[in-house]
Amino acid sequence: MRAILAALIASALGGGCYRPSVEACQLQCNHQQCPNGLACNEQGFCASSATAQCDSLPVDAPADADETKITIEVLDRTGVPLKGAVVVLADRAGAQIEEKVTGPDGIVTSDAVAGSSATVLRAVSDAAAGDVLYATTYLDLWGGAHLVSQPDPDARTRSVNIKWTPSAAANQYEIRTSCVAPPTTVPGGVTSFDVQIPTRCTTFDVVVFAGPQNTNPPPMSVVLGGQTGSSVVMPATWQSSIQVPATITGKPTNSSTLTSSIGGWITPAVPSTATFSSTTIDSGTPISPWRAPPGMSYTVQTAVPGVDPRLPNGTQTVIQRLAAGATSYTRNLDGILIPWTGNATFDRAAGTLSWLALEPQGLTTVATPNIVMAELGFTRGTARVVWRVIAPGTFVTTTVLNGITMATLPFPVVPGMRGLELTPNDQITVDHAITMHVADTAVHRVIELFEQRRFEITSYVPTIDHFTFSQTPSSSTMP
Repeated sequence: MRAILAALIASALGGGCYRPSVEACQLQCNHQQCPNGLACNEQGFCASSATAQCDSLPVDAPADADETKITIEVLDRTGVPLKGAVVVLADRAGAQIEEKVTGPDGIVTSDAVAGSSATVLRAVSDAAAGDVLYATTYLDLWGGAHLVSQPDPDARTRSVNIKWTPSAAANQYEIRTSCVAPPTTVPGGVTSFDVQIPTRCTTFDVVVFAGPQNTNPPPMSVVLGGQTGSSVVMPATWQSSIQVPATITGKPTNSSTLTSSIGGWITPAVPSTATFSSTTIDSGTPISPWRAPPGMSYTVQTAVPGVDPRLPNGTQTVIQRLAAGATSYTRNLDGILIPWTGNATFDRAAGTLSWLALEPQGLTTVATPNIVMAELGFTRGTARVVWRVIAPGTFVTTTVLNGITMATLPFPVVPGMRGLELTPNDQITVDHAITMHVADTAVHRVIELFEQRRFEITSYVPTIDHFTFSQTPSSSTMP
């Protein structure tokens, strides 16, 4: 495998890099890094200075999009631009257009060809991962696409000390911050604690709850947004939790009890905290309101489990980041739920990944997934290959046999010898799919960012409306 990886890099053509100019407040910081002339502000965006505020934040299409170009930005596992990654661009028929290698900024660009594909290949060899070839193929690209490819979320953390004023009524405190789950719980009498916050969250929000043990959530809280440092001092005045009423309809008849949970956020484009209050949904049963801290906006996550012996542990989830200041939640799941995704199987001869697609019943409309991310992992000797395909949902076909619907995604043929072709001795270790549905206007932006942002995607695509996903229950390197 080392020979394959070495040949892969050695055979690549040197590609020229193109970097469009970037205006203030149009680009998120990358680990506090910004283009020359800009600085990362407390909102997590590249502004004119570190203290400048962005009045309006970018929506779906990046402001630097050049409609005549396709831009591929390649990051390593820590989110740093990766030099030396190979990018293979092919037309709709699979013929190679060109091959490029990323420079120090991790970026390559190519003239836009409608319906083309881009495959990013990067070889990793270290003590933690061993020898791994990571490949990501994006299908059906468009002019102005700006893809961000990162093989795994950054797992590094940094220690942040959080201090709060004691609450006389508390014998327990709970600390929740952006990007951290589950919460940290400490006994009464403790007034500070070091929390490990993911490095990828350069800006984070904090909520500390106070109250008796085993309350969900504790009745008192303090919140603080837009933090970036290693020490946080919470406000001194504790606030009583408020009630957030919810109306959720559209429960499928072939689903068991739904669980809907709420988390909080303060800073735009910063992921929400871990959920802090839950309610259950049964047919004909009133929904209890959530209890939540005041001074926050909210993200709602609803788990919809399927009931079918062919779908062990099958579920789909709807995530919605509410508008700032929203104090209630109303959602009809009819029209945004998708078929549940069952176990997947990779057909070596056909080069396809297939899975059971079980439709929710009792709804007026079942949404068709408009994005799919599939993963094939296999070992070759002591080395591993991890290949992801990210594509519009139109690439998935369905067939019905004896009342069972199967969904199938063909893996593309990448031009050249890339080490992705299965051999008889290769051992498949992962065959996994995740199907998704978002607002049509958000499809392109989700495809561009999903490999990097994963299930925090609702924080970064304002027009997403909802993010419904169902994934195969088999093991995978996906989170």
